[in-house]
Amino acid sequence: YTIMAVTNTQLEAREAAKEEFQHPWLDIAKRFMRHRLAIGSLIVMLLIIVGIIVGPWFSPFTERSQSLRQKNLPPLSTYQIDKDIPNADNTLRTAAGGTATAVFGTDELGRDLLTRLLYAGRVSLYIAFAVTLLAELIGIIVGVVSGYFGGFVDTIAMRFVDFLNTLPLLPILLIITTIVKPSVNILIAILVFFSWTGGARLMRGQILSLREQEYVSASRALGASNMRIMFRHLVPNAIAPNIVNASLA
Repeated sequence: YTIMAVTNTQLEAREAAKEEFQHPWLDIAKRFMRHRLAIGSLIVMLLIIVGIIVGPWFSPFTERSQSLRQKNLPPLSTYQIDKDIPNADNTLRTAAGGTATAVFGTDELGRDLLTRLLYAGRVSLYIAFAVTLLAELIGIIVGVVSGYFGGFVDTIAMRFVDFLNTLPLLPILLIITTIVKPSVNILIAILVFFSWTGGARLMRGQILSLREQEYVSASRALGASNMRIMFRHLVPNAIAPNIVNASLA
């Protein structure tokens, strides 16, 4: 009977801990669903993302297609395609003789503005998501380690953060572009290198206030490792400001 009682107590404790861990996320989801402006904004954002990803597949043009005969056309102009439009792999995309509508008009080189906007949106989304996710991930790791261990580790990490914050980003970008060939991935690497400091400060501040809580002391007493305490117990309770920071980024 004693073994059964202990087992039932452990199961109840696990279920309670599971509900306690999941409850804040469910509460956040419910509050979000009740916010009409938030739902509307989410729908608009998803439409933009889906349009950017799927839209270029249905466009008769590529991002480099041009026709000087149709330059500087106003929006909603319809004209006849005077030559075949190939894809990047030289397969036929649109045959000559058909008609096309320039929804946003064309530029000074006769390129369809809507198509170029969709392709450019792919680059913007790739940079935005890559930089935000990588910067927040690095910031969370550095912040939780710095705040949890404190002392020398915290001093070194925060002084490095202060050093990065004193560096001017634009001159550094200009210098790097003269040294290496500019590319999207290099831009992402540079932006990540200079963008993780804000997330690190937010996480460190939260960890400093949480590391002395009773559940952390209880985890140590039960023999939990530092890694488990940091990333299983502290990060889920301290990540809310970083989520907001990532959303704004």
